[in-house]
Amino acid sequence: MTSQNIDPKIKANAISAYLLLFISGAFLFNKENHLLNNSFVKSHTKVALLLHFGFLFTYIIFISFWLGFNISILNYSLNQIIASTLFIILFWALLFWIYKANTWEEFNLIHTVKLKNWNIFDRKEENTLSEKDKLSVILSRTPFIGYLVYPKLKENPVIQNSIKLNMIVTFIIFLLYIFWNPNLATLLLLIYIIIVVFLSINLVTRSEIVNINLESIPNLKDIILLIISLSKYLKLYFSKKEFRLFKEILEETKKEDALRLENDEKTLSEKPDFKLPSILVYIPVINVTSLFNLNSKLQKHIVNWIIISVLFILSWLVLWFDNKVQILLAFPLFFGIWHLKTDLSYETPLFYDIYRVVKFILTKIKNLFSFLHKKHKEEKNETLKVGE
Repeated sequence: MTSQNIDPKIKANAISAYLLLFISGAFLFNKENHLLNNSFVKSHTKVALLLHFGFLFTYIIFISFWLGFNISILNYSLNQIIASTLFIILFWALLFWIYKANTWEEFNLIHTVKLKNWNIFDRKEENTLSEKDKLSVILSRTPFIGYLVYPKLKENPVIQNSIKLNMIVTFIIFLLYIFWNPNLATLLLLIYIIIVVFLSINLVTRSEIVNINLESIPNLKDIILLIISLSKYLKLYFSKKEFRLFKEILEETKKEDALRLENDEKTLSEKPDFKLPSILVYIPVINVTSLFNLNSKLQKHIVNWIIISVLFILSWLVLWFDNKVQILLAFPLFFGIWHLKTDLSYETPLFYDIYRVVKFILTKIKNLFSFLHKKHKEEKNETLKVGE
C-alpha cells in the first residue's frame, strides 16, 4: 500500500493495534469507521493479536505452568530461558511490524516467517476448491479423524502438511497429558481446536488455505529409511568396497522398499478374501477371530493389530500403575483402520519394522538349529556305520 492520498490516521490506527493489548481486537468488528474498517488496519490488527496471544501463551505455558521439568542451566531454570527467548522473539516481531505499518506495508504472513527463502507458512487462495475438497482439508486437521483422508489423498501436499501438523500437535499434547501436566495438555488442545475452527471458517467462507509447510520434516517412515541408509553408508565406508554418496544409497533404499511393498501388494491381492468385515481386524478382543483368516488379503493388517495388542499387554504389565501411556497406541490403530480399504501392504511404521527384524533373527536362529540338528544326525549315522 502506498502512502499517497491515504489518511495518516489509518497508519496511526495500524500502529496503535500493536500497542493496545488485546483491545485492538475491537478494530476487526468495526464496520462504520472507515479509518478502522479497511484492509490495512485489519491486516495489522490480526498480526498484533497473534503476537499478543503469543506473549500470553508463552507466559501461561512456561511461567504459570512451569514447563521446565526442574532443569537448570547455569543456575537458570529451563522454563525461564525458553520464556525469555520467546519473549525477545515476539518483542522483535512487534517492533518489526510497527516499522512495517509506519512504512505503509500490509501484513503478509509469508514475510514474517521466511527462513532462507523457505516459506513455513503457505497462504494461498484456491477459488476452484469444491465443497468436497474443503471438507477433506478440514478433516485432515482433525485429530485421529483426519487420518481417514490420508490414504486416499496422501500425494496432496496440503493434506500431507495438515496430517503431519495434526500428528505432531496431537502427539505432543498426549505426551504432556501422560507424563507431565493434564491441565496444560487440555489448554493446548483447546487452542488447537480454536485454530482449526478459525481456519475452517476461513476456508469455507473465503476459499483461503493457510497451511504450514512441513515438507522438510521427515515422517516416521522417512526416519526409518534414513537410519537404514545410514547403516549401509557407514558399513560401506568401513568396507573395502567402492565408496558411494549417501544420497545415492538413500534413493536406492527408498526404491527397494517401494518395490518390496509393491510385490507384497501383488502377493496379498492373490490371497483369499477376508471372510469377516474388515473393520473387525482392528477392534480389540473381537479381532482375535481374524487369526483364523491370517492367510488372507489382510494378512499384514492382522499382523499390525497383533503387534499393537502385544504392545498393549506389555504396557499394561510393565506400567500397570499408570496405563495412560496406552493412549499413544491410538495412533497406529487409527492409521491401520484408514489403510484397510486402500493399502493391503500397509505396515505400521517402526512397529512392523521391529517385527521384521525379530522375524529375521528368529528365522536365522531356526535355520541354525535345523542345520546343527541335521549335522548331528549325519554324524550319528556315520558313527553307527563305523560301529557296524
